[in-house]
Amino acid sequence: STSTSTSTTTATTRWTQPSGVDTGIVLANSLSKARRDRLVVQDPQRVLWYQCGPTVYDKAHIGHACTYVRFDIVRRVLQNYFNLGIVQVMNITDVDDKIINRARELGISAQELARKFEAEFRQEMATLGVLPPTVLTRVTEFIPAVINIISGIMARGHAYRVEAGSVYFDTAAFGERYGKMEPERVAAEAAVHVRDTHKHEKRGPLDFVLWKAAKPGEISWPSPWGPGRPGWHIECSAMASILGNQLDIHSGGCDLSFPHHENEIAQSESYFGSSQWCNYFLHSGHIVTRSNEKMSKSLGNTISIAEFLKAFTPDQFRVFCLLQRYRSDIQYSPELMAEAVGVDTRLRRFLSRVRHQAGVQVSREYTSEDGDLLLRLSEARRVVDAALRDDCNTPLAMKAILGLVQDANGYIDRTSKLTEPLAAVGEYVRRMTTVFGLRYEGHITAGDASVSGWGAPSDGSSSNNSAKSEVGADVGSSQVDRARAHATIQKLVQFRGQVREMAMRMTGSEKAALFKLCDDVRASLSKSDTDVELQDSRDAPATWRFNDKRGVAR
Repeated sequence: STSTSTSTTTATTRWTQPSGVDTGIVLANSLSKARRDRLVVQDPQRVLWYQCGPTVYDKAHIGHACTYVRFDIVRRVLQNYFNLGIVQVMNITDVDDKIINRARELGISAQELARKFEAEFRQEMATLGVLPPTVLTRVTEFIPAVINIISGIMARGHAYRVEAGSVYFDTAAFGERYGKMEPERVAAEAAVHVRDTHKHEKRGPLDFVLWKAAKPGEISWPSPWGPGRPGWHIECSAMASILGNQLDIHSGGCDLSFPHHENEIAQSESYFGSSQWCNYFLHSGHIVTRSNEKMSKSLGNTISIAEFLKAFTPDQFRVFCLLQRYRSDIQYSPELMAEAVGVDTRLRRFLSRVRHQAGVQVSREYTSEDGDLLLRLSEARRVVDAALRDDCNTPLAMKAILGLVQDANGYIDRTSKLTEPLAAVGEYVRRMTTVFGLRYEGHITAGDASVSGWGAPSDGSSSNNSAKSEVGADVGSSQVDRARAHATIQKLVQFRGQVREMAMRMTGSEKAALFKLCDDVRASLSKSDTDVELQDSRDAPATWRFNDKRGVAR
């Protein structure tokens, strides 16, 4: 890795190469016109990654599983092959129109429904061998943060309240910066919907809701704009904010690119006053049917994870994902699953053959065939390394590994002995399958996904899991502490706001004394280890954010 302090800009101004440490890895960055950019991170041992999680209103299907397993593979490659320290936050959307409507159908509360399917999702992710995130968050636990961010956006003039009590993001006020992710699609959507704007309460065709006014019988929370609940997009900005005002990586399915990620970028950059809230957006492809339809519940063409796992193993599904680029659509078919099963079997049998040779004394008699096998191992290492640096090209890496396995099997057939070259090949294949998350020989890496790692906490609160890189550095504890501090500071800021409102209604020395106390609290926060920047407003609640000594939120 090399340090870079200069930024280069692509053909458009929508993405600028960040300053930091160049990892030597190329990623397919959806923010960039080139879509292939060098991964430059702020801190190689604290790579800040936000992953869009599920809306828990029904059983998860293999389309969902494909997204989470594919990004798990990318994460493992960055963490366990390139030794980057990953700090990952993933959300659970546990309040949403779909959840409310489904709960009504079943005659249960929205919370009961969400907790049921969240528990199923956690268990299925553990079964599939997906690493648990460093911090797993729920929307309902971030309502104060949502209100704080919306207030900050309104203070910048980028949002407005309508008569019914909802709050919308004003894309026109935000200006030309809106549309970084998909400018062509934004223009097309604006043209299509401009004629319908008068039918809605929002001002512009691309404006989107930040706060939904409460409807009778729906779950809601108090806010400065009246009772309601968060809009879909603002939820992720609030939950990602525990990582600070600058993300290294944000990931999700390709269907989230617009409008969800587009709107996340706009509202986050408005709130933080930044020009590039996230440096790299990664999008995974879908599983599609033979007729190229996306697997979705609305089309009724899904296969639940539980149903799928009756026929195939988690490792076979992971091999299925490894044989395709993570960003490409996969056509699900019996033929492709049969190929994955075959590859899984070949790898298992090879590792078993090498293991069975372990009791044989290692031969020290070298032949030209030994030299040839070592050369093939060296070439496979080179190809795999180049492939993984190229946007985690697992199909090419797997092809090289399978070619090496074929050569080594032939070597065993001809020599019937364990040699140091064969042992080296066996160890390399074992290591790479472990890097990819294949659980052969019962081997699990440090910080791997155990059922306890995904298990729902007994107190019902969000889960915090300390992630470790292969070199053993703890990279998650500081972010977990930050998440806890966030909630405490939010309560303090709200209490201080109530004291200021009381002072505004007073006169004389008592008013001055209360304002001085509020100023002292703000000064104390700014000088503390957390280094909180707090800004007051006459017309809206105070806004705040973490800063370090360089002015960058941590």
